Amino acid sequence: MTNLTRTMSIDMSKQLFTFLLMATLSTSALALQEPPQETLKYDGNELLSTCHEWSNSDASRRDQFKAGYCVGTILAAKGTVSALQQAQLMKPFVCVPKGIINLELVKSVVLRLENDERLRQMHQNVAVTVALSNTYPCR
Repeated sequence: MTNLTRTMSIDMSKQLFTFLLMATLSTSALALQEPPQETLKYDGNELLSTCHEWSNSDASRRDQFKAGYCVGTILAAKGTVSALQQAQLMKPFVCVPKGIINLELVKSVVLRLENDERLRQMHQNVAVTVALSNTYPCR
């Protein structure tokens, strides 16, 4: 690897990290503007509720927004962790085997949420990350 290639790789990693950090901070700033509530907003319970819409077998009665929110939240959390691991900004702890499709990922997270009260009390992104690391740990 040439010095130029190595420098470009480091710059891209820094840019990715900066982008993800800014996105996180922006979301956090918006959350701080909301009045405090008794329960954590966007927790695992809320995510599980939207995921039950996703798994509703009667497609004509399914709330498409909630179903999309469930899948989008899970895939976004997985994608963020994968990107940070690939950029070597964090030690790998979620290792999804090749061939696992998105449907299986969503089902595995929903199952973990249904069976673990502790996960449902966490922020939804943390809950998804923990569920994925428990289901697909790196060996």
